[in-house]
Amino acid sequence: MKWAPLVLVAILAAGCLNQQVPRTDFGAIETTVTTKAVPALELEHSEADGHFRANLHAGAHNLDLVGYNNGMDDSGDPSAIPATGWFTELAIGEDGFAYLSGFSDDGSFGGLSIIDIGDPANPRFVSHADGLPGVDLEVDPEGQYAYLATQRTDVDSLTVLQRTMDPLTALPRGIAIYDISDKRSPAEVGFVPLPVNGPHTITYVRHPNGDDYLLACTYDLITDPTTSAIAGVVPVTQRLLVFLVLKDPTGSGPGVSLLPVAQYQVLDPQPPGGDLVFPHDARVAADPTDPERILLYLADWDRGVQILDFT
Repeated sequence: MKWAPLVLVAILAAGCLNQQVPRTDFGAIETTVTTKAVPALELEHSEADGHFRANLHAGAHNLDLVGYNNGMDDSGDPSAIPATGWFTELAIGEDGFAYLSGFSDDGSFGGLSIIDIGDPANPRFVSHADGLPGVDLEVDPEGQYAYLATQRTDVDSLTVLQRTMDPLTALPRGIAIYDISDKRSPAEVGFVPLPVNGPHTITYVRHPNGDDYLLACTYDLITDPTTSAIAGVVPVTQRLLVFLVLKDPTGSGPGVSLLPVAQYQVLDPQPPGGDLVFPHDARVAADPTDPERILLYLADWDRGVQILDFT
């Protein structure tokens, strides 16, 4: 019985605290955003293909345009991008340049474009290097090398691969390395193949130990050849790969190479219930409880996040 007054006081205090904390009115926020943003974003036009034309969708809400470049020239016309191609990823170097990775389903457009963003109001096209379609792009802080992740995503290629089980089928896939020290003339200087369909994402890390690393998340999906629906995964390639970036200052070779130094196999690659498990993206940061320890956070699709010791 001696605990009863304390319990009653705790309950009353909790009630008072709950009454004092204002609840966010998300309904009102949604209404306000809809009222202000929709007129700017849902633009009417008479052109039949208008919803696919960027120049007809110039609306904005709480953001102002500072500058624009189409990644192909200085015309300011988005139609200059090949009809079968588009840009998938963006990397910003500490050297005052932006880098765009090109992609196309049929392989007709790829590689990377370099944009001078020294004057944000007047970004200038510098160059485009042809290459394989890229799904992700990273550059080192010095703007000396760029790393383009290529992944086979074409449904026809996947179907042939599954039928023949030949890892050499169709497009090459892996990490293409570009020397971008000369912005006007970027050149591919290396390629690291990764079976079977290549990396989906890559992450460049400058480690406190003084070394640079490139993290690659790889996975291979099994698709239904009739519907293209995802039917499963290939367990052996569900993994995070860690490459040590080796730069050769002598100039006698390609200048840079990637040395595999670690991997983490995602556990339980095909759990019951149809969930998919594969590494999708990675980030590195110091442990908030111990700054001397470096952690690697791995997004694991249907299974949440895996936290690895990367010290």
